[in-house]
Amino acid sequence: MKTIFDRETEIGEADPERWGWEGGDLANAELLNGRIVAHTRADLNHARGILKLEQRVYILAGDHVLEQTWLPPEMLIESVEDDEGALALAERLHLHYCEHAQQRLNEGIYAFA
Repeated sequence: MKTIFDRETEIGEADPERWGWEGGDLANAELLNGRIVAHTRADLNHARGILKLEQRVYILAGDHVLEQTWLPPEMLIESVEDDEGALALAERLHLHYCEHAQQRLNEGIYAFA
């Protein structure tokens, strides 16, 4: 397997006051500078023409990576013809995942760690 696509896209900023987060193990001050990120990684098995795509949402806050459950991680396995088609599919699905995550965030699905 070879990684052909690995991208993070910021879809929002952490807002613990709006979410009513008590802080847990991470102080609100550190979380206030957090970024909500959609991440896609795609690995290609050239011999079989199989693309494995993994997508998830998390908050980057200082040195912390806070996995989010309001949009479950996704995994997809697709058959592809060539490298260019695999890359185009990964890019298209990343954009779609980012749009979906942004929509959920705008609908008031608030992040929690």
